Amino acid sequence: MSEQKASADALDFEASKSVMAAKSEHRAWSITKGACVLTGLSWIALVLLMPLKTVEPYVVSVDKQSGQTQLLTVLDEKTLSQQEALDRYWIANYIRWREVYDWYTLQRDYDMTLAFSSPNVQTEFAAIYEGDNALDVEWGKRIKANVTILSIVTDPNTNIATIRFEKSIKAVEEAGVGISERWVATLAYTYNTTPRSDAERLNNPVGFEVTSYRVDPELIQ
Repeated sequence: MSEQKASADALDFEASKSVMAAKSEHRAWSITKGACVLTGLSWIALVLLMPLKTVEPYVVSVDKQSGQTQLLTVLDEKTLSQQEALDRYWIANYIRWREVYDWYTLQRDYDMTLAFSSPNVQTEFAAIYEGDNALDVEWGKRIKANVTILSIVTDPNTNIATIRFEKSIKAVEEAGVGISERWVATLAYTYNTTPRSDAERLNNPVGFEVTSYRVDPELIQ
């Protein structure tokens, strides 16, 4: 009699375990389904909160000589190729070397601008620092110009880049940022593979060279 009772108790215990396991599995699936539903509702709410229409600013560049206007597109962030990243790096450096004015780094910036310019661009740039009206004569140690690059758009098919930047000019002793204006630089560039000296390679290891450079005021509408 006791053996039958023990056997029955064992069967009842195993049955209880099976029932508990089934209930636990059902509860787990219910929680998982509930979490999935909540996640789906969250994504739906996020989509509904997004604006149906976005307004994107655009920039108009005006050529100082001809007065012609050019619409500049504003690109979204994208994955850059290694070559595009390299192009943008040298372009950004070139703009800083050429457009920044700091008496204490002027010689270095001047030399680096020449090192990364083609002969005709070198001549145009050097003229800024020649004669009685040379920039360093007029500004000396009194004036400082800083540059903030806003965007760089490159065309790998033509090797032409469009750079938007803000230039702030102020007296060194003056508080604040001074007078700020926005500009659009258009430059053409190449990678010069002709043999060069070790000294030239140290300054410009990849042969990056600006072959054309123009700056126009930016008009924002």
